[in-house]
Amino acid sequence: QRDKFRHILVDEFQDTNSLQKTLLEMLKGKDNLFVVGDAQQSIYGFRYADLEVFFEHRRQTQERGGEVIHLNRNFRSRPEVISFVNQVFRGYWGRDDSSTDWRPLVAGSSFAPKGPPSVELLLASGEEGENMEEVRRVEARLLASRIQEIVKNRGLEITRPNPPKEARPITYGDFAILFRSTGGIKLFEAALEEMDIPFFVVSGKGLYDTREIIDLINLLQLIDNPLDEVKLAAVLRSPFAGINDHTLFWMAHYARDKGKEEPLLLQLDRLASIPEIDLTQKERLLRFRVLLERLRGLKERLSIASLMEGILAETQYDSRVLASPNGRQSYANLRKFVELTRDFEKREILGLPQFLRAIRDLRVTETRESEAPTDLEADNVVKIMTVHKAKGLEF
Repeated sequence: QRDKFRHILVDEFQDTNSLQKTLLEMLKGKDNLFVVGDAQQSIYGFRYADLEVFFEHRRQTQERGGEVIHLNRNFRSRPEVISFVNQVFRGYWGRDDSSTDWRPLVAGSSFAPKGPPSVELLLASGEEGENMEEVRRVEARLLASRIQEIVKNRGLEITRPNPPKEARPITYGDFAILFRSTGGIKLFEAALEEMDIPFFVVSGKGLYDTREIIDLINLLQLIDNPLDEVKLAAVLRSPFAGINDHTLFWMAHYARDKGKEEPLLLQLDRLASIPEIDLTQKERLLRFRVLLERLRGLKERLSIASLMEGILAETQYDSRVLASPNGRQSYANLRKFVELTRDFEKREILGLPQFLRAIRDLRVTETRESEAPTDLEADNVVKIMTVHKAKGLEF
């Protein structure tokens, strides 16, 4: 079968093993094998990938008169950035005891001149005894503050290797925050929101873990069971009611005052006897009580999707999230959730308790439903993504 294939191309060759190499030797003909690989990107040792297979094949190729082409020219980054990357990785992969045969990157494009810096380090540190999450929160705020400062002051410039090559001030759309995994993204989302910096999460959290969908699910759970105090507290703090921590504290205090064990829900009927809550907050609570009673009266008469539509129309929650940072994404997520629910109900007739149980099961089993697609990725927004997701992209 050696003459069956005119050419054979194998990508990611650094993640092959000796058995796979043997199969290739059985298939290839004379001078028709082309392999591509990078020793620094070998990550599948746990699947028996053997980096020595890569090095052995390279030696054999050279011994047989084949050609080894080093793809170390970078056409996207300024020489200053490439120099910094080389300096960092020379200390790790450039050691004499390194087995990866590291080669420094070489600048392949010319750029217009611009002022420094091209590389900037932001070092975050916490107080003694602080846990890592607190330090990460400090780091997130520091980064958000610096992004805002750069954009507003217009002091730093950016250049591109492609026309137009002239230096120009940096905008939000020039920033990308890269993460090893999605685990720490929420802290950085919160920091960007706090500073009113527009952003877009590329394949970050799933639909069911977004703030707006959690708010809506919490309200549906409260409609189903108004005595669920955890959900009641969550909904009261959400835009559906809009009360603050001070108000929630005094409601809980009076529910437990003098040894009482009253449901938190009862305090919505006793607001007049809680002087610590101001008038504005009481008015919000009264409006919410009326809303909750009306929605509970509708839950048996409407489909779940129609109930959601009614909630969004009456509270204008979708319009409110639209006006918030990353609002277009949040709005699109709400619309997608309603349509998914409508499709769900077409396939199976469910009551509200069964629907909520199905959604809970999806979240527990980590069944991933992506966020709704929008055109935000092309907008002037900060991109948040994993390093893996950023492969092949240019900023």
